[in-house]
Amino acid sequence: MWRKYSILPFVFLLLIAKGWSNPPYNIFSDYTPSLLQQSDTILDSTVAKDSLSYDTGENINLSAGPLNNGDSLSNISNKGVFGLPDQTATRSAVDLIRPFADSTRFFSWKFNNTYLSNDTTTIDTLFRFRHLVYPQQKHFETYSYTGNLGGPVQYDHFFTRNESYDFLFSRYHDLYSNHISETEQYNVRSPFTRLFYSTGGPNSEAEQVVNALQTQNIGKHFNFGLYYNFYGTKGQYKNQETRNNLISLFANYYKGNVSGQFALANKVYKNEENGGVTDSKFITDTIVELVPFKLTTASSVLRNFSFSANIGYTILNVNKRTKSNDGSTLDNFIPLVTTRFLLDYSKQSRLYSDTKPDPSFYNKFYISPNITRDSVAKQILDAKLILEIAQFAKIPGMPGIRGWIGYNQFNYHLFLPQNFLYPTKDFKESSAHVGIAAFSDSPFVGYRGALKWFIKGYRADDKEIDGEIWFSPWKDMSMPRLKGTLKISEISPEIFVNTFFSNHAQWNNSFEKEKRFMLQGALETKRWEAEVGYNLIHIKDFVFFNENALPDQTGDITITSFYAQKNFKVLNGLNIFNRVVWQANTNSNSLSIPDLMVFSSVYYERVIVKNALKGQLGFNVYYRTKFYADAYSPSIAQFYNQRVEKIGGYPLVDAFLNFKWKKALIYLKFEHVNQGFPNNEYFATYLYPYNPRIFKFGVLWTFYD
Repeated sequence: MWRKYSILPFVFLLLIAKGWSNPPYNIFSDYTPSLLQQSDTILDSTVAKDSLSYDTGENINLSAGPLNNGDSLSNISNKGVFGLPDQTATRSAVDLIRPFADSTRFFSWKFNNTYLSNDTTTIDTLFRFRHLVYPQQKHFETYSYTGNLGGPVQYDHFFTRNESYDFLFSRYHDLYSNHISETEQYNVRSPFTRLFYSTGGPNSEAEQVVNALQTQNIGKHFNFGLYYNFYGTKGQYKNQETRNNLISLFANYYKGNVSGQFALANKVYKNEENGGVTDSKFITDTIVELVPFKLTTASSVLRNFSFSANIGYTILNVNKRTKSNDGSTLDNFIPLVTTRFLLDYSKQSRLYSDTKPDPSFYNKFYISPNITRDSVAKQILDAKLILEIAQFAKIPGMPGIRGWIGYNQFNYHLFLPQNFLYPTKDFKESSAHVGIAAFSDSPFVGYRGALKWFIKGYRADDKEIDGEIWFSPWKDMSMPRLKGTLKISEISPEIFVNTFFSNHAQWNNSFEKEKRFMLQGALETKRWEAEVGYNLIHIKDFVFFNENALPDQTGDITITSFYAQKNFKVLNGLNIFNRVVWQANTNSNSLSIPDLMVFSSVYYERVIVKNALKGQLGFNVYYRTKFYADAYSPSIAQFYNQRVEKIGGYPLVDAFLNFKWKKALIYLKFEHVNQGFPNNEYFATYLYPYNPRIFKFGVLWTFYD
């Protein structure tokens, strides 16, 4: 019965909105940048809001910065194209995705898949920590990986891990780029270019990083751009070469009542697989050139082609009349009711091959003992139709509402034994869901939440509830504020967790839905660059990969963590930045994580040439306590449990020198400068060592004039 009348609240809100003439002054910002992203930039980065935002004064000025072609509010006429008011017909992203700052020379945002909103981003021009070039280093926490740039990565802090993935075999590579619908979008007054290049080691072992961004506007309504990212290394150890090429095209169009965001991406990850050292003693007791590895002819290729379209149309505007400087009355038409259509498509595949598989490494051969060539693929089509009603007034608790219906279809391919006799075919599954979200903001409190319920198909009866809330007694965002996060979910396992067949592994499971209840709380203050937080999650029917590298499911597990982060400015120019994370769990048989993780950076900063050159000299340390770090299986691209040997207890120290020269950022770094001290037990994960000592340098150059 309740389903029949579920549309009534939307109709009721729509009728109220029709006559409303006092919209909010401020719409909730769906995203708050991290503490360190608020300072040390070479650009005046701006902030974009959830949907709309307004000045905090009584008189609302819709012109965020100067208008093109000499336009101003004082000469806007009452009629425009298609009979719309001129102000509505000509508005752009500057008017619809409003930054906090007055300057709108350039700003950026990205779509949030959880709350279906546009979130703030900052343009990456940080001076501080420019020498941290690996994508996984941005969290200032330790991580487990195969030791080479571009390889699979798993964070040691459980609450930093991304447990939401579309394709099982890409889950540990997903951090190298955003989900296609969350591609960062820009609006710039002049062409904007950002180039970063980093290299290290001799030619025979060279490691390289290339990040490039080019974006520009054609008029004030249309923006387009290009991303290119390359992560690669020839490897300081044998059979360790990686080459990750990621290219993305993006565009956005905002004019009048019409909006659109688009992205197209092609990602290729090529990795040689060495399987780790044959024995850890070869690292602790042997020179690097003589270290033997388990695999010599294995490799993997992971591919991802994806497309996203996000198209919106405002079906109802409200008029907020204001007075200009000369006392005349101006009509300001604000979007109130908007509909959007989201379409995402992706095709992902992985090919694992070994031309001479070693029986001492592979326990099983299900197809051929002479050669391995395992392929698996998945195509996903996801569509959503959304109706959004903006927050009516800046009253504590007054919400804006989003409601939507969604449809998801995926096809998957894998080789099965019956394919020896019958033609191969793809399998198809689909799901449908409904969702509702609420968001609200006022000077001292804000929240947002989303509920998704899958009503049919593969994910039938899955549920996801997400929520965030913040409190602050100050209007100033840099002052202390309290944040809280809630996540409740009951989710079916990804299809390949249940079904898989290859030359070296097979399983056929019927796992229960994984049920999670998570609470997170934090107290942050950007002004003093400090944050403390506590995380708690209880998981029932936890899915993991056991010691046989097979998916398994256990009963209850509870994980907790506490973290503290602070930058201390001592004396004149001396900085000491620390982040400490403590965590524990109740089921060490299913999950092994370090008890303590520390990142510390000590550096001295001073101006060398006024208004031209600034320098930083210092060192940073990564440290984690000993634990049974997961092993890695290259044939199935998964980290899995092992209880053979503990790693950790080894400080990884880098010495660096950073320069900021006008618009250029330059870094020089000796990585792993402490190799051999206090011992040689330096492992990134089980049987995969860190790289030996290496010198790296790089430069970030930004052009926007």
